[in-house]
Amino acid sequence: MSSFDQAAWVGITSSHVGTSSPPMGSGQHPNGNLNEAAYFKNMDFLDDSKKNQPLLRDGAPIFTSTPCYGAQYIDRPGIGLTLQFGGPGGKCGV
Repeated sequence: MSSFDQAAWVGITSSHVGTSSPPMGSGQHPNGNLNEAAYFKNMDFLDDSKKNQPLLRDGAPIFTSTPCYGAQYIDRPGIGLTLQFGGPGGKCGV
């Protein structure tokens, strides 16, 4: 593979039918506090020339399928684009 036009980060939890879904990450919804919810920081990729390129938030939309979990981007100087994710789980209705 020499190039790509899409990337994905996927978080999955599972439980038995009729039971509560487990927590994801630290069990906290993303809230901008990197001491509370799980995260990936300084996200980048290699281009065709093998040079690091920053991931741009406009190029990677966030999709969540249930309110039990969430994700958000944080862009802070010194750590680059960060994807914070997680949630407490529970009765998600999915």
